[in-house]
Amino acid sequence: MEENEKHQHRIDESSMLQVGATLQDGKYRIERYLSSGGFGNTYEATNTFFDETVAIKEFFMSSLNVRDRESNHVSVGNSVNREHFETQREKFKKEARRLRTLHSDNIVAVHDMFEENGTAYYVMDFIDGESLGERLTRLGHPFTTDEVLDYLDQTLTALDVVHAQGMYHLDIKPGNLMVDATGHRLRVIDFGASKQVSPGTAVSMSQSSFTFTNGYAANELMQHLTKRIGPWTDLYALGATVYKLLTNHEPPSPTEILEEGRDAFAGIHDIDETLKTLILWMMHPLRNDRPQSVAEVRAFLANPNDFELPVNLGEPQMSDITTMAPVSRPRAKRHITNSPADSSGDTQESLGEVATPRSKRALWIGAALVAAIVAAVGIWMATRPAATPVAPVTVHDTIKVTQVDTVAPQQQEQPQPQATTQATKETKKRSSNKSARDEKPAKKVEKRQKERKADTSPKKDNVEAEKTRILKRQGID
Repeated sequence: MEENEKHQHRIDESSMLQVGATLQDGKYRIERYLSSGGFGNTYEATNTFFDETVAIKEFFMSSLNVRDRESNHVSVGNSVNREHFETQREKFKKEARRLRTLHSDNIVAVHDMFEENGTAYYVMDFIDGESLGERLTRLGHPFTTDEVLDYLDQTLTALDVVHAQGMYHLDIKPGNLMVDATGHRLRVIDFGASKQVSPGTAVSMSQSSFTFTNGYAANELMQHLTKRIGPWTDLYALGATVYKLLTNHEPPSPTEILEEGRDAFAGIHDIDETLKTLILWMMHPLRNDRPQSVAEVRAFLANPNDFELPVNLGEPQMSDITTMAPVSRPRAKRHITNSPADSSGDTQESLGEVATPRSKRALWIGAALVAAIVAAVGIWMATRPAATPVAPVTVHDTIKVTQVDTVAPQQQEQPQPQATTQATKETKKRSSNKSARDEKPAKKVEKRQKERKADTSPKKDNVEAEKTRILKRQGID
């Protein structure tokens, strides 16, 4: 009650339905305000038809909407934002439909949905209690191991139902786990960030910005890597939740875990060994090294000593460039917002376009490959046959060949690279053809005259010999 009163002092009452206001022609009567987020107000109400206490969530964008105090009608202050408001209202209604399909004692149930006052509402179970986040703050100290194991078991039961329906919650955290007044029964709330997977197809999620809470969001969610989101994404958040409940410390970011391993977790050495191992496994920075399903987590808890876990668990990791780059890179475009279903008012980050940076491992591999290539070229240069330089020749007026390797006679048996030999032949052939074409006409004439003179010398000698033979035959000396 004290926490709700604090909320009331921070909320602009002009944006809320007044106590005593009715909806659906008197079916629901507003009793008191409960909480607000950036996309909605939540009220305690009475179903007058059955005299039942319910919770009603109203879609109201605090940054865009204004309410008429007389009629309770909700409007958009700026007409330019009308389309955005309507798009978000449809998402709000989609959240209600998702919740309606989930049936579990550990998931808040939705009973009704309707449009009124220019906006939308849905009716759900009223939980007379508080969130684990509120309870942790009120107590001022961590929960016991037995308490956390109980909350973990109930949350796993809820997630099993959610995942079986092809859905991911994507915002598991202490603020979205409600317990009743006894502190025992837990229910998962706030499915505003949830995403649906189309049955029988690849992942089909909204292309709109994801919402997430720092410390509880896995790297694939923070980077908007839609096709890499799965049950392991919710299990990462659950691991962070378990850590928070056991230590009352804020969970580290994926980047901190990547660089520091278990040293990124303050106070982790003081908790139960099994839960410590579970946290490190569920919050592994690499998604493939986390538990892949609720069943795997349960199997580990049932037999932790014989369960095969990833090697080097808790050690600093290097990662693939598309799965582990920090979200704090300068090129990341982010804006602060609240989930449409965030009834606790917790600040979240919504990530739009995110650039994919390079990783350290990729750079090291690239450097090693370059070094290997340079070394290989150096060895080949040191051991190759001596080259005989030749005068430069011009090929097609654009390519200049400054050196052609000539193999000495005693080395001709050594095999040469086929590509180099073929290139040299082609170059010589083109050079010869071009040289012939480029000879000046005067040089061609001079060459032909020399050739003609050389050809006439033996003919002249033959004529003189024949003349001598004829004179001898006629008796003339």
